[in-house]
Amino acid sequence: MYEQLYKIYEKKGDYKNSFFYLKNFKLLNDSIFNEKNLRKTTEQEYIYQFDTERQLIERQNQEKEAIAKAKEKLNTIIIAILAIGICLVTLLLVFLYRSYRQKHHFNNLLEKQKEEIEEKNSQLKEFNEGKDKFFSILAHDLKSSFNSILGFSDLLSSPSTTYTADEIQKMSSAIHTSAQNTYKLLENLLTWSKTNVGVVGFKPVQFNLDELIDGNKPDWTAMAVQKNIEIECKYLNNCTIFADREMINTILRNLVTNAIKFTPVGGRIEITTGLNNDGTQITVADTGIGMTQEEIDDLFIVGKISTRPGTHNEMGTGLGLLICKEFVDRHNGQIWIESEPERGSKFTFMIPKNGI
Repeated sequence: MYEQLYKIYEKKGDYKNSFFYLKNFKLLNDSIFNEKNLRKTTEQEYIYQFDTERQLIERQNQEKEAIAKAKEKLNTIIIAILAIGICLVTLLLVFLYRSYRQKHHFNNLLEKQKEEIEEKNSQLKEFNEGKDKFFSILAHDLKSSFNSILGFSDLLSSPSTTYTADEIQKMSSAIHTSAQNTYKLLENLLTWSKTNVGVVGFKPVQFNLDELIDGNKPDWTAMAVQKNIEIECKYLNNCTIFADREMINTILRNLVTNAIKFTPVGGRIEITTGLNNDGTQITVADTGIGMTQEEIDDLFIVGKISTRPGTHNEMGTGLGLLICKEFVDRHNGQIWIESEPERGSKFTFMIPKNGI
């Protein structure tokens, strides 16, 4: 409106009013211009402030992201360190546990070895004491036999005394019996000593058990006939066994001789063989004087062997039964006794099929 009035008065030549309105027009324009500039400046300030705040927020976000990444990396490092620490502690604990177990196991071994040594020392002491007693018994029996031999031979060799044929025969028979007993004792002693020092070899072979028994029957019969003892054999035909032939022969001879010794006149001995799932079983049964359980328990213990005489006062130390036990053990077999006083005895030993 100021602009129109200014132009109207200028056309009329009224320069005073024209100037007045022109001045107001310019003032108005300047005001509008200043307002626009102010608005523009304000807008620019707002834009600048917004950009500044946006950049600040972005920097803060970047810093937060950097901090978060740094924390994440730090956490990863801490977790890794903890994992390594746990592994090291675990390894240390495992090492300490294994060391403890090994030490405990070693201590147990030492303790067990100590107990075994003490037990072996005790057994050795008991064995040595048993051997001392055993050799004392041997010496006594040998001395008795030689006293008998020397006594009767001295009587027979005396020129000042005359004896009848019957007396001479009895003394000669006594000398012969004592010599036989002494020879058997020495033979068994030699076999037992060889066994204990490892001189007796172990040579298992396949052989016929029936033939081995039949080969011994004449000798057993010759001994049994003096006491009118019947010997009967019941065994499997063509029974073969894989074992040391000489050891089995020694076992049989000792068991049958022992049965003859403790069987009275008119008695009976039965030799039986058989097979079972475990191996070959041989039994020597007699109708002799039998044994108590205490006597059975002491049969295979050195130093506790029986010294009782046979039914005809036959001498013996029980050494033959010790040899039987050791030879059966050498075959990884078993030997056992069933007996009652005055009811006879039954000696059985078993040689396993695959135990050798």
